[in-house]
Amino acid sequence: MKQKQSKLFLYSVFHLNLAYSSIPENKLQDIVRQCYWPLLKIIEKTGAKISIEATGYTLEKIQEIDPLWISKLKKLIEEGKCEFVGSGYAQVIGPLVPHDVNAANLSIGNDVYESLLGKCPRVAFVNEQAYSASLVKHYIDAGYDTIMMEWNNPRKNHPEWKNEWQYYPQIVKGACGRKINILWNNSTAFQKFQRHVYDELSEGEYIEYLKLHTGKTNRFFPLYGSDAEVFDFRTGRYHDESSLTSNEEWKRIAALFKRVADSRSFETMLPSEVIKRAKKNKNAFHALALESSEQPIQVKKREVYNITRWALAGRDSVGINTTCFEIYNNFKSSNIKNPSLWKELCFLWGSDFRTHIEAKKFKNFLRRLKKLLATSEKLKSKEKIFKPSLNKSPISIIIKKTNRNISISTPCVNIILNTQKGLSIDSLAFKKISNVPLIGVLPNGFYKDITLAEDFFSGHTVVEIPMQQKITDLEKITVKYPKQKNKNVHQVSIIGTIKTRAGIIKKKITIFADENRVDITYTFRLKDVYPSSFRSGITTFNPEAFDLSSLYYASHSGGKDKEIFPLKDCGTITCDLINHLVSSRSAFGNTDGEFEIGDKEKSIVFTTDMAQYAALPMVNFLKTKDDKNYFMRLLFSLGEYNETSLLEKRNDKPIQFSLSISGKNKGDLKP
Repeated sequence: MKQKQSKLFLYSVFHLNLAYSSIPENKLQDIVRQCYWPLLKIIEKTGAKISIEATGYTLEKIQEIDPLWISKLKKLIEEGKCEFVGSGYAQVIGPLVPHDVNAANLSIGNDVYESLLGKCPRVAFVNEQAYSASLVKHYIDAGYDTIMMEWNNPRKNHPEWKNEWQYYPQIVKGACGRKINILWNNSTAFQKFQRHVYDELSEGEYIEYLKLHTGKTNRFFPLYGSDAEVFDFRTGRYHDESSLTSNEEWKRIAALFKRVADSRSFETMLPSEVIKRAKKNKNAFHALALESSEQPIQVKKREVYNITRWALAGRDSVGINTTCFEIYNNFKSSNIKNPSLWKELCFLWGSDFRTHIEAKKFKNFLRRLKKLLATSEKLKSKEKIFKPSLNKSPISIIIKKTNRNISISTPCVNIILNTQKGLSIDSLAFKKISNVPLIGVLPNGFYKDITLAEDFFSGHTVVEIPMQQKITDLEKITVKYPKQKNKNVHQVSIIGTIKTRAGIIKKKITIFADENRVDITYTFRLKDVYPSSFRSGITTFNPEAFDLSSLYYASHSGGKDKEIFPLKDCGTITCDLINHLVSSRSAFGNTDGEFEIGDKEKSIVFTTDMAQYAALPMVNFLKTKDDKNYFMRLLFSLGEYNETSLLEKRNDKPIQFSLSISGKNKGDLKP
């Protein structure tokens, strides 16, 4: 008996985005006419099953520009020829915004979908393919049963996965323990599709590429999962983007879908149909975790495309994110429920305002951001001013000064500050947690590994500038501090100013007598600086104080609870530059402003105010081959550089960044 030929079932998601950063507002009608209508006509005329994804904002804009397009889309959905895939009201980067914003974005998006299309989608396209485990709960709560996310990058950090799994839907487990179906996107596949459409790859060559993904049994493969605006239109976003020589690209797409329809090897299918069809396959629906200790936030394509592009680079991403956090805090303190205000905040937190944004669009964005901030300030409830209890008895604080350092001792804290190195922290011990310093300086020679043969300081700043010597605050400093050896107060502050060639850095270190806590406040007043990376609060961990077998870090990445990542079996984590255009390869969401590092006995919590300055934590971690076991460092980035950035000077406006370092013992830790 002749064996039945297996098929490659192809599913596609065309991403529609009228907030596209580099497209001017006056070109939106052209986008609908040149890109969106041809897509619907292909579905109607070729019979190909294709899905379309758009934010609620994009659907609203299309409704304003051309209501007939919405009507046609709705009809094709009702006929089962097209499936609509959701993503929320705005293209928000979920791991970078607070959990309330993620929940609101998906809920408001559903309201728009219901209003314009008559139903809410069940499949979601993860915005910019930026995924954290905290997002699973949000999608489930919003009524989704499937998410679409890239295969390539999670697979890199999970060598235990079988390659065959990329051809079938799986199950992903979120930080909350709940599970959702996952349908794979593939960055190599959608770029191959684009190259064929741009006539850089012939139809024959492209079909041969698709045939490489056929197997002995039926498989499911993402034909396309990216932008629709890049065909028969050029955004001007990249200098190396393919030139538009003729308006033939949608015709080429139509021809491809027709050939697929005529082939015995291929068949198009909608995402929800893939989920149903793959139910009984042994390679489908394995429970996977996409995240890993090496990469807790997954993003599409190569590592140059990491979350720092929306958080720390671009056109003042840090500044506009800080303002968004300030508005969010105002909403929360005032218990604002007004959907229109939350809708505007979701819009302003959209990713496209943080990359290659067109000048006029950015100006309008800043106007709306300023307006919403003013509105939130008016609605903000008056915060209660904390007054310390008068019944507290004074606590003795012992301060000692030598030629090179200042040591401060309280019932809770022992800290030594180096006055020859800009008040960097030589050692910090929380007495009630550990007599061994948890953080401090690791001198040259501490590690036997020659790659670690340098002094690793703590509590300092490094500003990297292209083609120039870096700026640091590791300079000799004159300080102000209480002269009494026994200061009967509850806290004491050591203050100093460091002069650099680019300006001054002020540092204030506050030690608390009755808490396991030290606060550092930096004020930067720098002129004529073009930083490629700006990192502060740099902290080096003492490997002799933390047990590697139970060592972990934890942070919020768009969810209500911290995501916890063990380091025992972790490979190398690095935030170092990738190339001369991309200054960092990773960062953490830190959406509640708390980053925790610890082991089974103790931890240190680093707290920042995201509404003061939306800095993000970064980690350098590697195993060593000597008795020290590992090297670990935490850094807070105040700015990075990539291809989305503009070379802008740091002006004379002060930048203030505060960091609170608190210790917890085992009894304080959450189970």
